[in-house]
Amino acid sequence: MELQDIPLSPKENIDLIEEYISRTRQGLQNKSFDIIFWGFLVALASASEYLLLTMSSFDKPWLPWPILMISGTIVTIIYHATRRGSQPITTYTDHFLMWLSISAGTVYFVLAFLCVRQQISPLPYILANTFILLFVTGAVLNYKSLIFGGVIFLLASVISIFLSYENQLLLTTFAVVVGYLIPGFLLRREKR
Repeated sequence: MELQDIPLSPKENIDLIEEYISRTRQGLQNKSFDIIFWGFLVALASASEYLLLTMSSFDKPWLPWPILMISGTIVTIIYHATRRGSQPITTYTDHFLMWLSISAGTVYFVLAFLCVRQQISPLPYILANTFILLFVTGAVLNYKSLIFGGVIFLLASVISIFLSYENQLLLTTFAVVVGYLIPGFLLRREKR
C-alpha cells in the first residue's frame, strides 16, 4: 500500500493531532505499571540486602536480587503479553520505548554478571544505566518527572563510587524511591 498525501480540513487536522496525543498519553500512562512495579522490586531488593548484610548473619545477603529480578521479569513478560491483545494500536513511540526497556533490562543483567565476576559493586553502573532509561523515556514522552528521576539516578551513580557497599544500597533505595517510584505514582495519578 502506497502512502498518499491527502489534504485534510482544519477540523480533520485537529482530530488527527488529538488522536495522536491521546494514544501517546495512554502509552505514557500505561508505563506507570512498569515504573511502579520495578521501583518496588528494586527498592525491596536493595533494602533487603542492606538489612541482611548489616543485621543478620545470613551468608547470602545478595539473594533478594536474583529472586526478585528474575520473578519480576517473568511477571512483566506475562503482564505485557496478556495486555497486547487489548491494545492493538501502537505508536512508534511505544515501539521505541519497548525496545529501550528491553535493552536496559538486558544491560542490567549483563552488568550484574560482569561486576559479580570482577568482584566489584554493580550499583554505580546500574544507577547510571537507569539514568539513561529514565532520561530518554522522559525526553521522548516530554514528561519532566521522569527526566528529573533520571538526573537523580545519574547523581546517585557518581556519589555511590565514594561510598561503602552498604551505603550504596541505601543510596540505591533512596534513588529508586525519589527517582522512580514518585514519578511512577505521579504518572498513575495523571491517568485518572
